[in-house]
Amino acid sequence: MNHCNSKKCVMLELTELTTETAPAKLINGNAVHAIDSRPIQQRQNHKARKRMATIGSVFLVVALLTGLIVPFALQLRSSSLLEARLAFIRRVLLETPLVDGHWSSSGNISDDISTLHNSLVAAHFWPVLVPCGAQFLDAVQLTLEKVDEIQRIIHSNSDRLELIDSADALEQAHLAGRVAILLGVEGGHTLGDSLGVLRSLYLLGTRYLTITHTCNTAWAETAETPDVLIDDEIPNRGLANFGKVIIKEMNRLGMIVDLSHVSEKTMHDVLTVSRAPVIFSHSGAQALCNGTTNVPDSVLARLAMNGGIVMVNVRGCPETTLEQVITHINYIRTKTGVSHIGLGWDSDKEYPFLLAELARDRHWGTAAIRKLVGENLIRVFREIESVRNSLQNVAEPAEDIIPAIALDGKTYCRYPGV
Repeated sequence: MNHCNSKKCVMLELTELTTETAPAKLINGNAVHAIDSRPIQQRQNHKARKRMATIGSVFLVVALLTGLIVPFALQLRSSSLLEARLAFIRRVLLETPLVDGHWSSSGNISDDISTLHNSLVAAHFWPVLVPCGAQFLDAVQLTLEKVDEIQRIIHSNSDRLELIDSADALEQAHLAGRVAILLGVEGGHTLGDSLGVLRSLYLLGTRYLTITHTCNTAWAETAETPDVLIDDEIPNRGLANFGKVIIKEMNRLGMIVDLSHVSEKTMHDVLTVSRAPVIFSHSGAQALCNGTTNVPDSVLARLAMNGGIVMVNVRGCPETTLEQVITHINYIRTKTGVSHIGLGWDSDKEYPFLLAELARDRHWGTAAIRKLVGENLIRVFREIESVRNSLQNVAEPAEDIIPAIALDGKTYCRYPGV
C-alpha cells in the first residue's frame, strides 16, 4: 500500500530521475544512463570534495603509520617536554662519557669533588695553573708541586676519581662509575724551556700541554700579547724552531697538544708540524666572538684534515648563555664537520640542558650528540696514541737545547755553564 500523498510521491519520482542510478536496459541490450540534471558547477564541486576527502584519508593513514615507526630520539626533537629530553640525554650519557675540556676549582676542593662525582660529566681536563710571572724563575718547581697536590687529591678520593693516562682508561673509569681526570699543564712557560721537564711531566701522568697561557714563551706566541715576543729567531712570530721540537716530542710521547690561548700564527705552525691531531680544550669561534682563546676560520678550515677538535667554551665573550654556546657549536660544526667538535664549557650543571636543547634540532640526532659529548675526544686520544706507537722504534728522545739568544738575557736563575 502506498502511504505517500500525491505531492510526496511526485517529489520522490523527481529525485529518482535526477540521481545517477543503475543503467536501464533497452531491448537491444544497450544501456541507458540516467542524466544528472544538476548544474555543471555543482557536479564539479561535488567531485572536488570527494577527491579532497580521499587525499585527506591517505595522509591520515600515512601519519598514523609514521608515528608508529619513527625513532624515539626523533620524537624527542618535536617534543616540548623538557623532562622527556633530559631523560633521553641521561640514557645517552650512561653509554657515552661526557668529557669536559676545561675544569677549574671553586677553591673548596671538598665541594668540588662532590660536584664532579654527582654531575653527568664523566671526564674532566684538570689543568695545572702557574702564574706567568714565575717564568724564568721557579715555574718548574711550582708546576711539580701542583701536580703532586692534584695526585694526592685524586688518591684520597679514589672511590670517586681516577687519574687516567689513556683512552681505554677513560672508558673503563666511566664504566666503573668514577670521574676520569686528564691531568694537564696550562702554559709552556711551566717547562723551563726544557725537553727533560716535558718528559718528566709525562711520566708523572700529565697527558696534555696547553702550548701557551697568557704570556709568550721563548718558543711560542700567545694570543694575549702578540706584540711582544722573546724569540728573535722568528720575525713573523708564531712557533720558533725549539717550539717545533717540543711539538714533535709531544707526538713521540703521545701527549695531547692543546692550542687554546695561542696566536693564529702559532696555530698554523703547529698544524703544519704535528703528525697527531690537536685540540682546543676551551675555545669558541673567533668569527662570533673575538676572544683570545677562540679559533679563526682560517684554522677551522684546516682542523678536519688534522683530525683535531674544538671543545667549545665562550668565556670572554659578551654573552655566555646556553644559547650562545649552542650558536658557537653549530657554527664550528658547519666549518669543520660534526667529528671535530667537543665540549669545554666548564659548567657541569648546564650540560644536560644544553644537550636537551640540541636534541630538539633534527640535525642533532643520537649519533651526533654522542660524538659531541665524548666520542670525538676519545677518537683524538686514540689517534695520538697510534702516532706515538708508530714512532716508538723510529724516533729517539729529542736532546735539543733552546738557543741562548732565545732567552734574551733571562738566564739569571740558571746555573752557568750547564
